[in-house]
Amino acid sequence: MAGNQPNGNPVYGPVKLPALDDQALRELPALIRIALDFAGEITGFGDAYPVAQLSAAIAEEMVLGTAANGVAIDKLCRGRTAEGHIREYFGEPLRELIDIAVRALLPLTKRTALHEYICSYAVRVGSESHALGIDHQKGAPHIAHLLFCSLGCCDRNLINQAEWLLTGTHDDWTSSRADRSRIDAFKTELGRALSGSVEEHLEDIFGVEIRGREKVSYAAARGHSAFGRAGIDPEKFERFCFPQCLILDRIPFGPARPRSVQDFFAEVFPGDDEAIVAAVERAGKYGVARCQLEEPEASARRGSPEDLLLPALVERLGETPEAISPRQLGEVAKWSLANLLGVGANIRQVRIWRFPKSGRLLRAVQVSDERGEFIDADLWRTIRLDDEDSLKAAFALVERAQQPWPKLCIRRFRDEFQPGLVKASSATSRMGILHSSLIANAASVSVHREMEIRDLRERE
Repeated sequence: MAGNQPNGNPVYGPVKLPALDDQALRELPALIRIALDFAGEITGFGDAYPVAQLSAAIAEEMVLGTAANGVAIDKLCRGRTAEGHIREYFGEPLRELIDIAVRALLPLTKRTALHEYICSYAVRVGSESHALGIDHQKGAPHIAHLLFCSLGCCDRNLINQAEWLLTGTHDDWTSSRADRSRIDAFKTELGRALSGSVEEHLEDIFGVEIRGREKVSYAAARGHSAFGRAGIDPEKFERFCFPQCLILDRIPFGPARPRSVQDFFAEVFPGDDEAIVAAVERAGKYGVARCQLEEPEASARRGSPEDLLLPALVERLGETPEAISPRQLGEVAKWSLANLLGVGANIRQVRIWRFPKSGRLLRAVQVSDERGEFIDADLWRTIRLDDEDSLKAAFALVERAQQPWPKLCIRRFRDEFQPGLVKASSATSRMGILHSSLIANAASVSVHREMEIRDLRERE
């Protein structure tokens, strides 16, 4: 991989990073190979060398900045592996392989996962593309959506799953706009049923994780030698790399609407959707899910939450809330896990009201601008965090969701890779390249952090 990086400094979250140095450039493909070899043995995928070659090629294009213009499978494979050969590795088993490989990066770089973060993002797509999940509306920008799941660490978020969000498109079998012939053709090609609703997409993502974790447990119980070769402690890997704790953010979906339409996208607030909440519970997860909050217009948000927000919520939810005391928030500020999430003294500036019967939390904070102070507020639903002992975790997760890291880590991937511009003739290849790009991105994120740590030590 060349040391010259014409694209300059990448932006990770709110931080502009230095370009990878020569040592980091050497470590990047090596880290990809170690993680994929480990995952290949644990999952029974087999020899992951061709996937590692493809992922390293994607990582190189991301570092150089050329992946932002779209990658082509023939160029990625050139000089590394046969294009026809790599296609044999694309399919459902690849998803489990990539998921385990990304999780393996955590112990390989001495990190743990504190939570998962799920959201969807719009991505730019080619104007002539009619691939899976791409549904062009007349007079609207060419945009589709991806559903992302990432592992939240103390200083990084690593994307471990990404799928085209079909909800609301003509590839959504539950939609009135469904194109049955397209759906049947894609089902035949991919060898599996397509998800339709947001709930089904989430169940699909949870299913990949559950199957992967079962294989890890099976391998660990039998003392699989892959753990020793990778230097991964099997007990710690199971315990610290498969968080059941979840932040579920708003999920925009469907094709873009014409600019003349007020609501550019449809979106679901998962905390308000009982089917989504039930899917989270069936997966054995717990956490917080964003709800819709009818806020006053910005010009009218001058005053107190008690006057501006609570009356409408009391009427909507049918109960009077409990104000969370400064003492309770102070306990969160002192909690070691909350501090790993970056939730510290600032939480003392936040006001939270709890609606215990409906499991809602209203978070509000006074924000200043040139016109004075106004209310910035969010509404969340707790999932399996309703008892008194769990509230501290709920408060910490809600506060974590306000930080820029979870969202901006995903934006970095989207901006550096541009999954909607991938040049491949089949849905199977497009999905295979998308999944392979996740380990490329996660390894790049990891070596950037390792380089930062190394630089700090050298300055001491």
